[in-house]
Amino acid sequence: MSGLHLNNVSHSFNSGNPVLNGVSVFVGPGELVCLLGPSGCGKTTLLRVAAGLEHLQVGQVTIAERVVAEGRHGKHIPTEKRGIGLMFQDYALFPHLNVLENVTFGLPENAVERRQWALSALSRMGLADYAASYPHILSGGQQQRVALLRALAPEPRVLLLDEPFSGLDVTRRVEIRAETLDLLKETDVATLMVTHDPEEAMFMANRILVMDEGRIIQDGTPVETYFEPLTAFVAALFGPVNRLQGVVRNGHVATILGDFEAGHLEDGAPVEILIRPEGLRLSAAGQEAEIQPGDTPCKPTPVDNGNSAGARGRTISARPLGRSSHVELVLTAEDGTEITLEARIPGVFLPQPGAEVLVTANPRQTHVFPAS
Repeated sequence: MSGLHLNNVSHSFNSGNPVLNGVSVFVGPGELVCLLGPSGCGKTTLLRVAAGLEHLQVGQVTIAERVVAEGRHGKHIPTEKRGIGLMFQDYALFPHLNVLENVTFGLPENAVERRQWALSALSRMGLADYAASYPHILSGGQQQRVALLRALAPEPRVLLLDEPFSGLDVTRRVEIRAETLDLLKETDVATLMVTHDPEEAMFMANRILVMDEGRIIQDGTPVETYFEPLTAFVAALFGPVNRLQGVVRNGHVATILGDFEAGHLEDGAPVEILIRPEGLRLSAAGQEAEIQPGDTPCKPTPVDNGNSAGARGRTISARPLGRSSHVELVLTAEDGTEITLEARIPGVFLPQPGAEVLVTANPRQTHVFPAS
């Protein structure tokens, strides 16, 4: 099978607790797959097993239709003979080699075409003037570019990236990952990338593999993973969520924000409803939102979202975040219980504390799961 295939991989360290538990992953040629999950879920260990930096204990690793590792003391082809490119968080550039020598490190002397590619790629990445410079004078973004080109120079079948943008500031990170994605699209390399940043995974990946406690718990496109999470864990992985409780009745669950479909769950089952902050829609009820001088007003209005009837709430705080506004509000249930929610509204929406707002929820951003 072309590309990278990890089949039923399990791995433990000295503690005996499994770090990986029966993980299977396939990355096809030209495909970029992100391993997404919290720290300690096994992402980097899986990458190290694929690279041969950890000896495989259980399972099999195949690269470009060649078995490179088998568990139970079977085959283990060294990292440098697997036809892979590696790039880690610290970039690991050689301080005694200049930029061009770093990029072409490991190429045979007769690889004239690839050396020419290296010069062309440096020029494309805006690094032509630094070809004879040493890594210590480069910025973090420049070092990241050099490390990526070094990994791609030998034309690997598989590229393994371990949080390659984590050391960059926010603005530089956005720029560099766009350049990286453009470069990778021109190759036929199968790329497996580790990240704990959901936005980065959404931007970069053809598919996202969500990991938790050493297992793959969801495999899907960015759109599928974000809008159709299989578990509450996956839904909450993409940022803060509002949580409500309810009980399924006749295929629906009633909440303070209205009824939501729950036909996939048994009648009478207790459930948890997760609503993303950006899934709430607010409009001022009898009071204008505060608009800062020079801002363009953006007054969200309720949407017709079928099952969600909406409710009236009271603003606790409202803060501008640039492209959006963060609003904290409280709703009062029929029994007097107060429920605090967070909303993220596009543009400027800054009602005063205590102002009444109408709250509705977008079912596309609302997810119903069995109560844990």
